[in-house]
Formats: sequence, C-alpha cells, structure tokens
Amino acid sequence: MKLPINMKYTKLALAIALLPALSAQVSAAEVISFEGGVGDGYILVDADENVLAPGIKAVTTSLNNDDFKSENGFSPNKVPNCLMANNDAVCDSEQGSGKRVKNNLTGRNAFDTVYNVKSSGSKTEYFNFGKLTNKTNARMTGFDIQLGTGTGSNFVRAQDSGIELSMDQVKALSAKAAEWAGSGGVDGQDPLQRVNLPSGLFGKGGQDRGEEGIGYFSLEQAGFIFTDEGAADGKGSDTLTASAIFGDDYQALFGNGLLSRNQVPVSLVFDDGSGDDPALVYWKAGNLWINEEGNIVAQSEVDALLKDERYSLDTIEDLSNVNLNYSFDIGDDLNGNQITVRFVPKFSNIVTAAQTDYQLAVAAALDTAEIPFLFYDQTAEAGTKAGMSAESKAMQEEFKEVLAALNGLPTAGATQQGIERAGTSYLRNYGTQAQLIGRDQIELVLQHLNNGRSLGNLRNSHSVAASEMGGSATTAEDAASMLANNGNSAVQVNDKLTTFMSASVSTGDIKSSQNGIGSDYNGYTFVMGADYLIDDNLRAGAALSYGKNKADIDDHRGELDAKGYSVMAYGTYGERTGLFADIAAGHTWLDFDNDRTIAIGDLNRKAKSSTDGTQWSFAAKTGYNFDLEPLIIGPSVQYHWHDLKVDGYNEKNAGVLSMNVDDMKFKSQTLWLGGQASLPLTLNKGMIEPFANVHWVKEFKDSRASVATSFNNGTFAFTTPLDSYDDKYMRASIGVMGSFVTAAGLPVELSASYEGTFKNADYNQNRFQLGAAVRF
Repeated sequence: MKLPINMKYTKLALAIALLPALSAQVSAAEVISFEGGVGDGYILVDADENVLAPGIKAVTTSLNNDDFKSENGFSPNKVPNCLMANNDAVCDSEQGSGKRVKNNLTGRNAFDTVYNVKSSGSKTEYFNFGKLTNKTNARMTGFDIQLGTGTGSNFVRAQDSGIELSMDQVKALSAKAAEWAGSGGVDGQDPLQRVNLPSGLFGKGGQDRGEEGIGYFSLEQAGFIFTDEGAADGKGSDTLTASAIFGDDYQALFGNGLLSRNQVPVSLVFDDGSGDDPALVYWKAGNLWINEEGNIVAQSEVDALLKDERYSLDTIEDLSNVNLNYSFDIGDDLNGNQITVRFVPKFSNIVTAAQTDYQLAVAAALDTAEIPFLFYDQTAEAGTKAGMSAESKAMQEEFKEVLAALNGLPTAGATQQGIERAGTSYLRNYGTQAQLIGRDQIELVLQHLNNGRSLGNLRNSHSVAASEMGGSATTAEDAASMLANNGNSAVQVNDKLTTFMSASVSTGDIKSSQNGIGSDYNGYTFVMGADYLIDDNLRAGAALSYGKNKADIDDHRGELDAKGYSVMAYGTYGERTGLFADIAAGHTWLDFDNDRTIAIGDLNRKAKSSTDGTQWSFAAKTGYNFDLEPLIIGPSVQYHWHDLKVDGYNEKNAGVLSMNVDDMKFKSQTLWLGGQASLPLTLNKGMIEPFANVHWVKEFKDSRASVATSFNNGTFAFTTPLDSYDDKYMRASIGVMGSFVTAAGLPVELSASYEGTFKNADYNQNRFQLGAAVRF
C-alpha cells in the first residue's frame, strides 16, 4: 500500500512552530527528523518496499564532518551522514537496498520538504539518496533543488537570508568523476552530484537487469546535467540545477525532457517469481510492440506470451524517474530550528505560460511533439526496425511549427490565448446551446398550458360574445367554448380537441468560464401540437417542435450551430383559480455544425466538424392561484430535468491541429420557486389578460466535468475540463394574452411575452414569444 505524505500547515500550527524562534535564536547543524512536505508533491510511503511513514529518515553518525571525502572521490560508499528512505537500511547499505527517498512532483509549483534541526557546534555534511518522479502531467525539462527556510510564499533562499546552509563546496573532480556522463564540466562534489535515469534502462549498472547489469534501451547513461548555481558571498551555492538532458540514445527515443508518469509507454513484463522486479520484455509505441533491439514484434506473439500467467502488461514507470545524488552542509548559524529543501520543476515555455487547467492540458499535449517515439510509423511490419516514416516525420515537424508559432508570441498573455486557440476552447457551449433549445421547447408547451388554463374558465364571456354576435346562441356558445379552452396560439377544433402553434425567438450570450470561451447566440423555436379535453379540468396532448441556435464564438474562434427536432407529450389539470398541475416530457434529436478558427501568430487554420446528439427532457409544475379581484395571483414550484449526450466527433481541414473529441454528457436538474400574477380584463369583443411571473432557480447538476480529447495525429491525448454551471439564478417573464371575436364572427387569439434569465454567471437569455390562432 502506498501513502502520500503531504502535511499542510495551518495558521495555528505555524504560529506554534514560530514560538521557539521568537523566544530565542537556535543555532543548528544536525538534522533530527523530517517534519513534512508542503506544495505540489509528496513523499511516497510504500509498505510493500518497507518504506515507513513519514518516508524519510536522517542518519547522523559523524557530526561536524564538513568536506567529507569518499575513498575514490566519486561514489557515496561509506558516507557517515545521509537523508534516506525510512526503512531498516543505513547510509552504507548495498546498492539496490531501497535507500532512495521517493520525491513525487505533482504540479508546476514548488515542493518543499521541511526538516527539524538542532545545534552541533559546527558544520555537518549530509548526503542525499533521492529519487524524483514526474507526476505533473507534463514533460519536465529540468528542475532546481534549493536550500532555505520557510515554505510556500514564505520560503527564503539561504543566500538571501545569510544563513550558513549550502550545497557542498565545489571542487575539481577526480579523474574518474570527470569522465562521468553529465558531470557538467570540471566542478562537482565528492561524492559526485548527479541526476540519472535508472541504469536498468540506460547504462551498465542496472540492478534490475540481473548479472548482466546492462540498460534495456542502451548501454549509454542518460540523465540531466547537474550543476551548482554558483557561490554567494563565499558561503557556497544554495541551488543545484538539473538542466539539459544528456544521452543521445535516450533523446532519440524520448526527447529532451523527463516524461510524466501519464506519458510513459506500456510494456510487456515477465515475472519469474523470485521476488525481484519483473523483467521488461517488450515496450509499445502507439500500436507497435518493440523489443530491446528496436525491432517490431507481431501482436500475435505478444498475445501468445500473455497466455502464460508469468507475463503481464505494465508501464515503464522508471521513464518518469531520475535518481538524485547530492550533498549539502548545515552550518551552526541558523536562526531557527527548521530548514527546507525545495524542489522546483521546470517545463517548456508554453507549459510554463499556461495558467488554467485547459491551457495546461493543451500545452502539455502539444509539448509531447518533442517525444520521438510518438511519431513512429504505425504501418511498419513485424521484423522491421521501428522508427519514423517520411509522413510521420513531416507530422512531427508540423507540430513543431505550431510550437514555434506559440513560442514566437510576444507576451505570456498572447501565448495563453494562442494555446486556447490551438484546442477547442468552447466544448461546454455544446451543452449550453442544446439545453437552451430543449428548455425553450418544453417551456413553450408549459406556456400553452398556462394560457389555456387562464382563459379556459371565462364562462361569463358567453353573454359578451352573444351580444356582439347579434344574439346568435350557436355563435355565442362557440365563442364561449373558444374562450373556455383555447390557449396561446391555439385553435379549438371541437369541444374536446384543441390544436396550437407557438413560436419564439431568443438572443443572449454564453459567458466565458475559467476553462472555456463564451459566445453570442440567437435562435428560434416552433412548436405545434394538439390536446384532448378528458374532463372539465384535465387535458392531455402531444406536440412536435423544431429549434435552432447559432453561436458566434468569442475572440473570433469560430461558429457553432445547433438544431433540434423534438417530440413531446404533456398534460394539465386545474382551473384558472385553485390548484393546478402541468407536466411535459420530450425527446430531442440534435445536429451540430462547427467551424473552428485557429489563429496563432502567422499560423491560420480552420477546422470543420459535424456531430449528433440526443436529449431527454421533463418538466413538472404545480401551484395555487387565488382570486383577489381584480388580480389572479399565487405561488408555484417547477422541476426541470434535461439529460443530454453529444456524440464524439473528428475535425478535418486543420492539419495536425484537427481534433478528436469523445462523447460529451451534460445534465441539468433545476428547482424553480416563485409565483405568478395576472389581471383579466373583459372587453366588448373578448378579453385580454396581462401577466407576469418570477422564479428563483436552483441547479443541482452543477458539478465540473471533463471530456477526452486529442489532436488527430501523434501527440498524447488530454482531458478538456468542462467548468461547473452557476447553481442559482432568476427567471422572469411578462406578457399579455387575449381572445377576441372579429366582425366576421371569427374567434381569434393573440399572445405576446418576454422571458429572461438573470443573475446567471453562465449565460444571459432574452426570449420573445408571439402567437396567433383562428377558429374556423
């Protein structure tokens, strides 16, 4: 079982920790214990490998041993003091005994490891057995190790505070040390400071390769050039810098950085049951299996081996690890009882510039264009040498052109904008646009039901209609019947059956979120249906609808059109006053057309795509209307549910920046609390009824989501975040509905209304509805 140790300091704990420093200065030169880690990382605790909490221990057997020298001026054999993994080994235990502290970096910010120290009277030197693992989800181009005090924004480098805390003094290397790959020149440490990939992969000394002790990929060592930053005020440097990668064979396979754990290739391993780590047999580049000679192995051979339970699939985790060897000196003039060893990861320019999760995901994916094996020719046959074809090499070069365009932008802000334009920065718009169409369609049905109820019980209009129609009982009864049952844009075919049509136009803007760009949109919706009067207070019906929204994406990033065809069923119970209830449910078939504009410096592309989707919708509404003449007023509550799926799609016409987008799912579940009011007015030839309603809306499905995305060729897939929705906002409407009898004796209904969405951090919507109907 593996446990991360990352202890966060609270203000109270920090205050308690500061009390000794405030009461008296404490000089220090001996490491007592590991206090904890703070920031983007953790120390791994692995019970299976006998590494116990807190993952680090300090071993001190020789105080005041400044400038300790090893027997050969090179290796750490017989170092008396060290920081190492917390197990039963000691500093001088044999190689491969699990001494290395497992520092895991999980983000782009620093990771601070804090140690408790005390006075020893002079300067003490500690050797560090370390391992650093990249779990940042981006390639690391290097890192710094800094000495100082404090954590986070309160970290102060040793050279800035004047305390005697430094990396071991540099000196001329011994002949053997000077020959070591990655030594960085003639200055170094004794024992030698170094950062290497595990030699079981690159080099000649691997413990996990058995007695042969040779690297799987190459006999050539690989790692980072590791140098000190330079002395300050004669006290020695407080910083070691791991800069450029060395090892030509490594770079030919994996590029000029350290892979993140999520980027390492899949492998086939063999476990002989001895208890040692399984042996690496083959590794995978895309769909190709490759052996240690670099030749392609048939999938059928791998499948045959996997039938043997001793073979299994794994990942080459060590390609995200480097081993650390370095020493530092602790003087006796510290002003507190703690010191900090800080790890600062470094990345490519575009990864460094990224600020949001979306920007980082896109930047990290584009940055993997620097990893050669991702561009191996996937059509190569078994038995041939794995490598790039002319076509796949051209693909990598095209990605590098994109990287060059991004790196050529003048400011960090421009780079961030370019990164966003490279990917699809408005995927959440698919959900918002489709749900707006579904809501409009359902709400037009609910409005029809409300109108029919409001006008439906004006039985006293019979006499008015009769007088206007010259006293014809039949005509008057027809008019009264029309007034009794018609709603917005409705035509009553007979005493039982009513048909209606409603239409609306909408306009609004979808606002940008942290990880997504917004848009301005406009749209329209048509609904046609018919319902049947089951008894005096109960109606049921069905409707068909068509809706379309057209959005112009902000920052000139393209256009997204959505259209939906729906079939709906509905029912209503109640009269104009008293208790009422409405329900409506529907299914929508959606089509999306997307033109995405990509402009990065002088690089211009346009990606095209189309996809489909489906949406289920349901709404229920209930309330109670009171007759407070002349007003009809009352409370109401509504529940709306929408479940949307947008099919995945592949873009075209944008070269390597064409994207693959997986299926997307969006859900909305809202509760509306509010009320409505209307003012019926009887006229000579009919009636009109101004109305208004307002509701506070609570969204329950407001959690953040994500969708799997990738550029079409080469680079690693990534996840595009879909930000959460605003969970509280307002809906309000105002309008008028009326029913009249023309001079020709034709009953006519007209309606007009406005409905808006307010105080919503995600979008504003303004919807205008008009309707008209005539009974023949």
